[in-house]
Amino acid sequence: MKPTATLLFCGLLCLSLLSGCLTSREARVESNYSYRGRFRHYRTYGFLGGEGMIADSTRLSQSLREAIKQRLRLQGYRLARRNPDLMVSVRVFEGDMHFPGFIQEDLHSWVRYNDAEDEETPDEQRHGYQPKRM
Repeated sequence: MKPTATLLFCGLLCLSLLSGCLTSREARVESNYSYRGRFRHYRTYGFLGGEGMIADSTRLSQSLREAIKQRLRLQGYRLARRNPDLMVSVRVFEGDMHFPGFIQEDLHSWVRYNDAEDEETPDEQRHGYQPKRM
């Protein structure tokens, strides 16, 4: 009876270790935009269709879309199926890459301090456009 209990314990241990490997991780979403954009004028967004990520129905694609939706909802946008103000394009890259980007504030501090700019923000208080080669 003792070898059966040991075998059962080892089997359950292996099963629990393998199930930990199968859980999905949180998708990391990074965005790239210019501070010169007037994003405060926009309220809705939609996903650009076609053969890219939106047509893909894999678990990775679904996780990325949900992460993007959550981030945009946090920033005050809502999903619109018809005539959205903004169109979101998604592309997944693997490996090393270099691309132009912008030095941006962390999203969580932006939300916490609501450091938003509009037409009435004085020039000396505006965040400058800071291009960066990434």
